[in-house]
Amino acid sequence: MATVAARGATSDVMASFMRVRVSYSADLSVREHKMRAIAVLMFAFASVPIAAHAESMRCGKWVVSETASTAEVLEKCGEPQRRDVSHEDIYARNTLGNTNKVGVKVTERWRYQAGNRQLPMLVTIVDGKVVSIERTE
Repeated sequence: MATVAARGATSDVMASFMRVRVSYSADLSVREHKMRAIAVLMFAFASVPIAAHAESMRCGKWVVSETASTAEVLEKCGEPQRRDVSHEDIYARNTLGNTNKVGVKVTERWRYQAGNRQLPMLVTIVDGKVVSIERTE
């Protein structure tokens, strides 16, 4: 009878061990699904800004992007059809709290019209550096 009781206790322990093991593997499966979902979302979010950020424009046989210098834009695209320049004063506070003018920010907007069927392109240049290229209407 003692061996029957021992077998019963052993089978109870084995049954509880199997329940724990099954629930652990089920939790692992849920964790794996969550990790995969997180990995897919991270990849999707990481690839979106790359596609949406960099705008470029075609100038004849050349392609000009936001990484181009102003000299390169002029060389490849020529003079813009319209050029707007604005100056904005830059101020900073000194140690006494007074506001002093410390510089000027020069913003240029060059507008290129490639053809009648294409939307115009606007090249924005701040302090001599191309910061954006975008389509306008």
